[in-house]
Amino acid sequence: MTVLVVYGDPVVGQTLALLLRGSTYRVKPVDQSLLTGPDGRFYLLEEEVDLLVFTLDLDAGCSESVLRWVRSIPEMADVPAMALGAPSRGAQLGADYLIPWPIRTEELRRQIEAVLAATGDHLTGNSPVPE
Repeated sequence: MTVLVVYGDPVVGQTLALLLRGSTYRVKPVDQSLLTGPDGRFYLLEEEVDLLVFTLDLDAGCSESVLRWVRSIPEMADVPAMALGAPSRGAQLGADYLIPWPIRTEELRRQIEAVLAATGDHLTGNSPVPE
């Protein structure tokens, strides 16, 4: 399983990737500018992505436009999105899951693993996605 971490600040994105290293899923950090560039669609589709994690350090309005653009791609439309940051910003973004930031690494891993497990089960009809 692959978690795509979309960030605006490279320090935040790389730090988050390091914190999540060694988990049961692959973490792929990506600068939001790569997604909005001419090769963004290719970058997203080069491998299956199971969860999008957005850090809300992106420029104002950028998070929302990136998520809207990602979800306009048919292969990415149903990929769950998790926003890390202030809940009010996450709600504006339209993320499926809002995680307050900062958060303990263990708790973030637990949240990601719960979403991945439930989403996989949900796609096969075995259980609902967690709240």
